[in-house]
Amino acid sequence: MNIKFKVFDEHLNEMKEMTLEDFEREFTSIYGNYCMVVNNEGYPCYFPDELIYSDIEISELIDSHLNSLVFVVENISKYDAFFITYVENSFTWLSIKKEGNTLQVSEISKYYTQDMNKYFKGGYVLTNKKFFNEVEVIWGPVSISVDEFIEEVISATQKLVKIIGGVNTQFLRSRVMNKMFDFVERMNINGGI
Repeated sequence: MNIKFKVFDEHLNEMKEMTLEDFEREFTSIYGNYCMVVNNEGYPCYFPDELIYSDIEISELIDSHLNSLVFVVENISKYDAFFITYVENSFTWLSIKKEGNTLQVSEISKYYTQDMNKYFKGGYVLTNKKFFNEVEVIWGPVSISVDEFIEEVISATQKLVKIIGGVNTQFLRSRVMNKMFDFVERMNINGGI
């Protein structure tokens, strides 16, 4: 598993001139190219290398993706299934099901319904399997170890914290970065931030 992302250079340059107050007002999310790759399958992209390492800009909410994955890591012992909705549409989901020390990861299609609202946890995550009995599988399931998943989420979150903290460490206490910064601190992997 590999989480690939690139914050838009234009946004990083804008941030350099900002105060924390400006950052809070202008950046309600961190935008850039993003893709989670599991055994050559990409979510939510289909050509991860071309997307991440080119000049193509497909605007993704990097912080939303990572915050959802952080929720999974923090709750991996509490729940055995996680369904992360893709914020850009109402029918694409990342399905993560725990079986012992292994995760079964799939991209699935299931239309969002209003009755799901009261079950969302951690922003864009559902843990209630009742909504996902009948789904269309886009790809997967792909098996990965729980440890590999946790390590990659920690690494990707640490990378984003370093990027934003490298611009201005005050931004790490902003609404958009605070949860990820706290996660990195709790994991004791702050890398000198």
